Amino acid sequence: MAFRANTFTAGRRSARNGEEMVWMVKLLNVTRRPPEPRRFMMILTLLVLGLVFWFDHATGPEFALSIFYVIPVAMAFLYGNNRAGVALALAAGIGSLVLELAFGTHHAGYTVHYWNSAVRFVIFLAMASSLAALRSALERERQLSRLDPVTGILNVRAFYELSDWRLGLARRDGRPFTLAFVDIDDFKAVNDRLGHSAGDGILRTLAQAMENSVRATDVVARLGGDEFVLLLPDAGSEEAATATRRLVRNLEAAASQAPCSVTLSVGAVTFHAFDESVDQMIHRADMLMYRAKRNGKSAVCFEDYPAAATEAGVPASRR
Repeated sequence: MAFRANTFTAGRRSARNGEEMVWMVKLLNVTRRPPEPRRFMMILTLLVLGLVFWFDHATGPEFALSIFYVIPVAMAFLYGNNRAGVALALAAGIGSLVLELAFGTHHAGYTVHYWNSAVRFVIFLAMASSLAALRSALERERQLSRLDPVTGILNVRAFYELSDWRLGLARRDGRPFTLAFVDIDDFKAVNDRLGHSAGDGILRTLAQAMENSVRATDVVARLGGDEFVLLLPDAGSEEAATATRRLVRNLEAAASQAPCSVTLSVGAVTFHAFDESVDQMIHRADMLMYRAKRNGKSAVCFEDYPAAATEAGVPASRR
């Protein structure tokens, strides 16, 4: 997800916006590192390695404890980097060799000791690096599970997660936000005429234009098909109208570069009360978008909830 700053008003850019950004990143699992400070975790890794050394020495050569050396080596890979993991694997291999020599274990020459130590080093390295690779793969899967495969922006699952959190924040603070439902007019005809590959290209172009048109704390997602949704925190009626019209202009400018021109119908609802679920809010914006289509398509309809403020349909020609 690409965040780009483009504020509605300078006064809105407060410390709370920074807090929102942090929580969005955490919620989407886009951070590559766990929340623990790396330095603390590396110190803990060295302490664990020392504990394993001590326990291995205390139990003597009768007990094989080589498997426990994998724990600090894996921690080095997970919380440090590949270089730290290799260094810990080497330290574990050398440490086990020192203990073997200190115990006076008898082999046919020192070559056997060195060979055993090298084998343990390779085993430590392979097991720990495999664990680290598995964790990285799981993190990538978690990230991809929240991204739309066609456009690369957030999918419906990620949008619901962020919207649920933002709705709770709005109920706590009483700050308005706007939800905009964007639909491409007659997109099925575009797919039928140009093919799905060209249609996917148009979707990607519009998705990128949406992300380029919003603020750092706004959320852009594809619900499916030709439907997109935007969540604009702290956007009141006037700010939402300005931002939505600017968004549609940018989208139609981007679409003009596509193999065929497309138009958009948008329904934008500014919520001042938060007694509805996210599903109900999306449905309200969806119905407003269909009103824009009934007004002749290529239009934007605005509404306030509760309906105490302005409601208007604005044809594209008058934007």
